[in-house]
Amino acid sequence: MNWTLIGVIVLAVFVIAAPFATLRSISYIKARRDAMRAKPLPDDDDDPDKPTGFW
Repeated sequence: MNWTLIGVIVLAVFVIAAPFATLRSISYIKARRDAMRAKPLPDDDDDPDKPTGFW
């Protein structure tokens, strides 16, 4: 096969696959960011290192 034909085929596959890979990575980043925001804050009543105010 001619190297030019192989290059064109590789370029066509890249042009077709790149937008899907980009959308997948963006949705992964958004999902990870939303999961971090939705994480509940730690409960202060259960914290053993919380000062009791005695001293």
